Amino acid sequence: MLECPRFINTYHTMTTIRLSRPDEGARAVEIWRHAVDATHDFLNPEDRKAIEELVCDFLPKAVLWLAVDANDYPQAFMLIDNSHMEALFVDPAFRRLGIGAALVAHGLTLHSNMTTDVNEQNGQAIGFYEKMGFKRTGRSPLDGQGRPYPLIHLAHGSFWVTAVRRLPSQQPRRFGSPASNIPGNTTRLTRISYSTALGSTN
Repeated sequence: MLECPRFINTYHTMTTIRLSRPDEGARAVEIWRHAVDATHDFLNPEDRKAIEELVCDFLPKAVLWLAVDANDYPQAFMLIDNSHMEALFVDPAFRRLGIGAALVAHGLTLHSNMTTDVNEQNGQAIGFYEKMGFKRTGRSPLDGQGRPYPLIHLAHGSFWVTAVRRLPSQQPRRFGSPASNIPGNTTRLTRISYSTALGSTN
């Protein structure tokens, strides 16, 4: 079983981020259902039903990052595949507490160049990701299942990072966010700049 240290949410001190357990699939689906009800009113009923069937089959089997409260009750979840965020959903009962921002921040500590796709009709979500430092990289007229819900492609870069040539007598020095760690053998000065205005609509 994959073991990872717990991440304490600095946005909302009563929230912890951890990996999901096999018995939490039903709660993840419930979070998805409530969040979609609150934010995806552009889906037509037939598409919503078809998508929910796929989600109910897939989500309980997926390894998710969960945001849980002090009683270990899941409030939100994030799904990352390699460095692509496939899903981020917050139960509306826990919105605007910084929980979504904390999950994204945690994802960025794992993948500083994280990408994601957002429905074009979900303007609030696009604004949230842009405040989190994501940039638009493209647009697709259809979603991943070929339905007429355009996607906005977004990508995040790390904060300013400077990696200094390693000398025999010194350890490498790193500047910037922990989300921007550069692996060991850095041999030249590197600077990566992205607009990173951290904020939350969750």
